[in-house]
This record gives sequence, structure tokens and C-alpha cells, in this order.
Amino acid sequence: MQRKRKLTCNRANTTEKGKPPSTIQIFRLRMFYARPNYNMAGEILFGLPKIHVLNRYRGTSPTPRSPQPPSVTPSPDIDPIILSATGSAASGDTNRDATAEHILKYIFPRHFGLENMFVGAAALSPEASSRFVRPKEFLLRTQEIQASKNPIKIHWRMRAIKPLVQRMQMLHSRCQYKNLLMFYCPVKGCNNTVENNWRITRSDTKVDGMQQADASWNGDQNRTNSNDAEILMEVENIANKQHVETDGRVPEADQGNALEPLDDEISPNPIALFSSYHQVSSFVQAILKLVIPRDFWGSDSNRKLTFNAVDRFVRMRKFETISLHEILQGFKVNDCLWLRPRDVSYTDIHSRVQPDTDATVKLTPTSRKAHVRPEEAQKRREMLMEFIYWLFDSFVVPLIKTNFYVTESSPHRNRIFYFRHDLWVKISKPVLDRLMADNFQEVASEEVSSILSQRKLGHSYIRLLPKETGVRPIINLRRKTIMNTSKFNNKSSTPSPWVGSSINMILQNSFHILTFEKSEHPEALGGSVLGMNEIYQRFKTFKQHIYNTSKANEPLYFAKVDITHCFDSIDQAKLLDILQSVVENDEYLLQRYAIMFPSSGKIRKAYIRKAHPTTKFREFPELAHELAQLLRQTVFVDHVVYIYEDRKAVFELLDEHIRMNFVKVGEQYYKQVIGLPQGSCLSTLLCNYFYGDLEKTKLSFVASDTNGMLLRFVDDFLYVSLSKDLVTRFLKAMYKGHPSYGCFINKDKSLVNFDIAIDGIGVPRLEKSLDFPWCGLLLHTKTLDVKADYSRYRGACILVMQILNFGCDFCKHLFLTTMALSFVCCLGFVLYCFFLDVNDAITTENSRHPGEALVHKMMQMLKPKCHPIYINTALNSIFTVLRNIYQNFLLCAMKFHCHARSLPHQDQKFLTGAVFDILNFGYTLLRNRVVSPMSKSFQLECNVKELEVLWLGAHAFFIVLLKKQTSYPIVLRTLEKTLLDKRFNPFRKKLAAVVDRRLSKDFEDILF
Repeated sequence: MQRKRKLTCNRANTTEKGKPPSTIQIFRLRMFYARPNYNMAGEILFGLPKIHVLNRYRGTSPTPRSPQPPSVTPSPDIDPIILSATGSAASGDTNRDATAEHILKYIFPRHFGLENMFVGAAALSPEASSRFVRPKEFLLRTQEIQASKNPIKIHWRMRAIKPLVQRMQMLHSRCQYKNLLMFYCPVKGCNNTVENNWRITRSDTKVDGMQQADASWNGDQNRTNSNDAEILMEVENIANKQHVETDGRVPEADQGNALEPLDDEISPNPIALFSSYHQVSSFVQAILKLVIPRDFWGSDSNRKLTFNAVDRFVRMRKFETISLHEILQGFKVNDCLWLRPRDVSYTDIHSRVQPDTDATVKLTPTSRKAHVRPEEAQKRREMLMEFIYWLFDSFVVPLIKTNFYVTESSPHRNRIFYFRHDLWVKISKPVLDRLMADNFQEVASEEVSSILSQRKLGHSYIRLLPKETGVRPIINLRRKTIMNTSKFNNKSSTPSPWVGSSINMILQNSFHILTFEKSEHPEALGGSVLGMNEIYQRFKTFKQHIYNTSKANEPLYFAKVDITHCFDSIDQAKLLDILQSVVENDEYLLQRYAIMFPSSGKIRKAYIRKAHPTTKFREFPELAHELAQLLRQTVFVDHVVYIYEDRKAVFELLDEHIRMNFVKVGEQYYKQVIGLPQGSCLSTLLCNYFYGDLEKTKLSFVASDTNGMLLRFVDDFLYVSLSKDLVTRFLKAMYKGHPSYGCFINKDKSLVNFDIAIDGIGVPRLEKSLDFPWCGLLLHTKTLDVKADYSRYRGACILVMQILNFGCDFCKHLFLTTMALSFVCCLGFVLYCFFLDVNDAITTENSRHPGEALVHKMMQMLKPKCHPIYINTALNSIFTVLRNIYQNFLLCAMKFHCHARSLPHQDQKFLTGAVFDILNFGYTLLRNRVVSPMSKSFQLECNVKELEVLWLGAHAFFIVLLKKQTSYPIVLRTLEKTLLDKRFNPFRKKLAAVVDRRLSKDFEDILF
């Protein structure tokens, strides 16, 4: 009787129920802001990371005459477990098998009982399914494998896959990563000689004699090189859009633009130098085609499906993620013969391949429909999921991370940009050099180590954020510090790393203490406002004063100025002197508690700290009773253990943070001598105290203006007054500058609503409008009504189309070549990059419940523009409030389309219900704002009827979705029927003026 084959492997319990693939996310944030890898010569390395298992065990092809399989060339840091298993780092077949088995442990960790994201501690941790918390990385498993008490035996399933892994080692060793990168992601606008004089040719993408040796390795002396030839042809097919000729070479016309070294002079606009999504996706797909053996895919349809997932992966926005379930949708498991038992092994597959035929076996109908036991089918799915997860998490992500600097940009919100590492170094080096020369001072590493060992705060890192005309330095103070225990324990001979708290976390107590002092003495901050609530309170008070004093008919004078590099120009010594008078109390108590509240059908939990002087301490029940008057449906939990901070310790920490801010750039340390780190949780608050003191000493005349209002949001000043002389005096004082504070304004960003010239130069004036823009608001210069500013969304469509039309007509008129037309199209695309598309401002959810996520996100999107400053009929006219509600729905409808088109299934019935759920929520949100406990302090009134809100929302969605009418036939019919309903007849004439297109002209030019 034949013995039954056991389905369980050595150490892993494969019957243990693992996490469903829909909850297993590919952590994309790991590839952001990566630093380049360098070799010993200081050159940037491309390809996979140095520590990648395929780089530590490279396969090399034998000579054509050698009948032996390819050997494996281990790196100098080869794992000791391989040496112990083989006795030598180069022992022929034994070493080859050992290294292949070692790589298998990285690809199939669950099968070998190693830590993985499917079962065990790593899978159960909260980080495993979070898109924001960094999960464990599995690029190095040497210690984990060595820690196993008993050697992990190779399972019979793995023996059948070993030849595939050995072949992958060979393909990796001969893959020209750098050449492919230069080819698919060329530098834009270079005209130098070709870098290293290389070209993509057939000789570059295969090794002579490789196929003969590979055939003898698999027992088939007659096997030809048709497999690799087909792979090369497929890679060239991808490159056809990059103008590749049939011989694989770059045409002469494009050689000067594709493969050249970088110029010393880089374009002032770094956003224009990124690699497009198509280029990056083509590069990754080409690498996968050359490195991953075709038999791993099983069929062309499976490979195409996986490559489509790679393309989506590359094009996703910053906070979007992709799950294993989404990648495997439509994947045919039965096509993968390597997942079958050993009676259909990889060797058997190749023994059935005939010369001059496809290397992938076509399954017969009998083999496809053969009955498979549920246990066997489950095991195959588990192995496939492990392979796909390894492919994305440990191959695609490290590949992108090693070759590209991935970042968002300042004007494009969530859209991400890919810069080749060598190009990004060229962009960032001049900026960093200039920054280090002006604001930082180099410090010896020994001195920094001595200082850091005696203080709480560690060092930080700096990164550059691209913007329209350059880059902005951002110091990351949220990154946790990795330190060595030997620095604090002299008895420890071998330092072991441990993760300490981030700088921002250590500064939390100081932040809450300064926040308390701000609430106790708001006059110390001058005209500073820290959010929309404070802007609303100050603006409402000013408007009430104007109308109550019967001065509503008098002209108002507006002026706004912007400080240049406000964070980078602050004098540190003067700031510390100011803080001496801010921190007044001798001792503070930090009261900690948690609140739990319902949100989106779930229970949310938030941790809160409040600082009080010890002399004003209140018991928690008293505090909870006060909070209960403002927060509904909330549970308060006392943390009992409180923290005490004395004044001396607080000031020493602030002094340490301001004067001893160390930044590490490469291997060198720098100390900031001017300005504040922008990434600090204290930066905004300290900046407000600094410029509040400037207002007190240099702009005291503004504070005495009873008919004026000065607002300052960090570095943006707005002064509104009935006195033209005071506004003029304010402008002259700001234009003159204040060297003792390092305060100078950016004259190009100044704006007034009246004619004025300073030193013979006219100040920019508001033209053809009565809406004065400031910090995302539009302030009516006569009525003081407030609207939202949507101008940052508009302009891209009209400007780009005008340039494209003019450029194309000009080229045709002069009979220019196709290359000139291509240049014009590229110019239009670069100009488009300057504008914010609605798509760049959203984050779609496709992994778990995309439909519910769509409705939830649209509801959340309505909330910011439903602030009392927009909907209060006591502050704004009823017409302005209705217009604000309508424009809020217009933007919501545009974002609704951007989300809806990313849904896997666009069910018209569901989309119709979703639209009306959003409309009903819009009115519910308004009503809740009015009846909330906080509305009493805001004195909020909103005299808007429910039918008015529903009709405005329905009209907004109808107008927007009508532009995409082929995608929403049933939705549009339902909305049209609703708009014609008799219930709305009493309001139709009144609301017709609100929806006049001339009042919402900005929305006609928004791309979505």
C-alpha cells in the first residue's frame, strides 16, 4: 500500500489558520525618502540592496563547455549557517543546494516555521495590517535562522522549487540593473556624451553559453535559448514606447537624451526632472521579466495580471496601499506547475519542453480539471501568497527604494514623484551645501557623541521636499533614535541597538506647558492665530464691532505680507530671552487621560495631556464633568499616574532643543546656529512667541487701533483697518524690515486693496474682485463675508491646453518634425505638474470595503468647509452661506468621481445610494454643528432649511457628474428627477441665483 504523503513540513504547522489575504498589506511607505547605497569607490549602487539575499548569493553561469550547473558566488558576508552546512564557501553542488535552500527560507518563511506576516507574532501585531506603522522588514533573517535549535530540514515541496531559485540567482547575476535604469528612466534635457558609451543590446541582456549550460543542468541537452530570446523580445516590446529599434539599440536621435551623465547645472524646478509613472513601471516590469523565471508565473495571463498590479503599485498616491487579495484577484493557481506535488516537479516540466517551443508547459484539460484535495489546494494557495508577498515586499519595494528617491511634493499633496538617486543627489547637494553654510555649523563626530550621551534629545535627519521653484528642507524629528547600549553601560563589550523615543515625543511635555501659558496669557502672542477656530473668533468680534459702531459703510483697507524664511531666520538667543518670561510657574503637573468615542461604526481612542501649575490642580472628576459639557457620547478614563515638570528642567530642555539641534547629513554632524527646525512640534508655537514680541516692540501702533484687526498665521500677516494711514504705516514698517529679529518680507507676495507705493515701487493690488485672499479664505472687502478659496485647484486645464494648441499649430505652420511636437507635449506635461489636480488630494481605499470607504471619505471631506466661519448666518449673509454649501458639494462631487472610478466594480445602484447618503449627511452635519455644545461659545446660527441643502447638493453632483455622463447614467437620471421634484418649487428661484456658474467660475477649470 502506498504511503500517504504528509502535507505538513518540518517546523511549520500549515494547518494553522493564517490571516486572510485581504488584511495583509504591502507596506509602501518603506520605500519613501531612502538614501542611496554606495560602493567602496563612493559610487551610487543600483539594483537591489547590498544586503538582499540575491546579492549575498549570486549565481554565475558556467562556461559553454562545462556540463555542470552554474555555481554560486557568495559575498564576503555570507551567512555562517551556509558555511557550517557545506564546510566551505565554494564547494560545488553542495554549496549550490545550500544557498538555494537558504533563499527559499526568505521566500517561503511560513513553510520553514520562520517569522512571517501570515501566522505568528508578526501577523498578529497591529503593524501587520496598518498602512502607517512600519511593520517588520525581512531582508535579513540570518540571526533568526541561526537561533533555531534544530536545523530546518528541506521539505519535498521545496526540492522541486530549488532549480527555479537557482535559475533566479543566475538571472539576477547577469541582469544589467544600471543600464536598464538609464534606458527606461533617462535624464530629461541632457546633451552630453552617452554615459559609459553603453547601449541596450542583445549582448547586454544575456550571457553567451548560458542556455547550453542551463540545458545540461536540467537534463535536456537539446534545449535552446528560445526562453531568453522571448524574454528579451518582451522587454523590448515594453521599450517600444521609448523608441527602441529592432536591434535593441537607442536611435541616434534619442541618444543624447537617454543615457547621459548628469550636468553640473540642474534645472531650478526639480519637479520637472522626475521619472514618470510609466517609466518606473516599465523599469520594474523589465527587471521582473529578466530576473524571475517564467515558470514562477505559470502562464502569460498570470504574469500580465501581476505586472498590472505592479503598475498600480507604482502609480498609487502616498497613503494608498494594496493588499495581497487585490494582487491575486484572477490569478490561476492551477497554471503554476511548481505548486504541484513532486510527481510534477520542475525537472519534469523541462523534460517535456521541446526545442523551439515555449518554455512554459501548456496544461492539458485533464490536468486542469483533476480533482485536488482541499488540504492540497489550501497549501498551494499559501505557497503562492508567500511568493507574491516576497515578490512585492522584498523585491519590488527594495528595487524601487535602491534606485529611486521617492517623495511627495509641496504643491501636489498626495501625489508621489520618483527621482533617480544619482539625479536627486545632484538636486539636493547644492541646496544642502548652501543650507549647511548659512544655518548650520559642522561639528566633529566625537564631540557630538559626547554631547548626545549626556542628554535626552538625540540627533535628527534632514530631507528635502520639492516645491514649484526649488526644494524645502524638512528636519524629521518624529523619527525614533536608534542608540547603542554601550553608550550608557560601560560594562557592555558589544553594543546592542535599541530604539529610543523621538525628539518630538520627548518635547511633548514642554509643548503642553507652553500651550497652557498661551491660554493664560494670549497677549504674549500678539495677533497670532493657531487655527480656524481662532480666526473665526477674532474675525467675528471685529465684524460685530464695525457694524455695532455704525461704521459698516466706511471703506476698509486690507494689507497682507509674508515673512521670508521665517523659521530659518529666527535669532536663537533672542527667542530664549523671550521664553524666560513665558514659563512663569515653578512647577507644572501633566494630567493624562484617554477619551473613547464612536466614529464610523467603530470605537476610537485618543490620549490627551493637559498641563497645569501644581497650585491649580483639579481632580479628574471635576475635569471630566467640564469636558462632558462639550463632548457628547464620550467616555473619559483617568490615567492616574501624573508627571511633574519643574521650570528649570523645562527651560533647559527648550535651550537644548533650540541651541543644540544636531542634524546628521551622510556621516557628518551639523549644529543649527540660526533658526528653528521646521519639523519640531514646538516650531509653530515658538515662532508665534517670537513674532508676538516683534509686534509688541515694533508694531505697537497696531495694537492701539480700535477700528483695526491684525491676524498672523505663523508668517502670514493680515491687517484690516478703517484707517488708511495706519495700514500704510504698517506696510512701510514691514517693507523696511527688522534686522534685530531677522524679519524681512517677500515683496512679491504682498497684496493690498488700494493704491500705494513704497520707495517708488507700487505694492501689488487686488484687481477685478472684492474677495481678498488670505490663508485659504476669501474675505469680502466691503461686507466682510467669508468664503473658501478654491483657486489653487484651477488653472491647469486652460493653461496647458492653450500652450499645447499654440505649440502644435506653431510646429505645423513651420513644418517642424515629430520630435518638436513631442517636445511641446512634454512641455505641457511639465506645466501640468505645477498645478494641483483633485486626484492628487485624495486617498482611495480598495483593499477591504471600498464602497464603505468611499462614502465615509466623502462625508469626512465635507467637514472642513462646514466650519462656523462659512455657515454662520450671523457672520455671513444667507446668500454667501448657501454659496459656501453649494461649492463644498461641488468639490465633494469631483472627489466622488475620482474615488468612484477607482472602485473595482462600479455598481450604479450603489453609487446612486452613496450620492444620496452624502447629501443627507450634509444637512445632518449642519444641524449637528448648530446644536452642538460648542456652538454656544461660537454663537453659531445657521438659518438654512433641509430642502435647500438637498437641492444644492443634488444640483452640484448633477453638474459635475454630467461631465462624466457615460459613467453615471442611472445616477444622473435619479438626480435630474430629484431636482424637478415639486417639493423644491418654493426655493427654486432663490437657489437658481446661488448655482449661477459665473459665481463658481473656478470650478469650471478644475481637473478631475
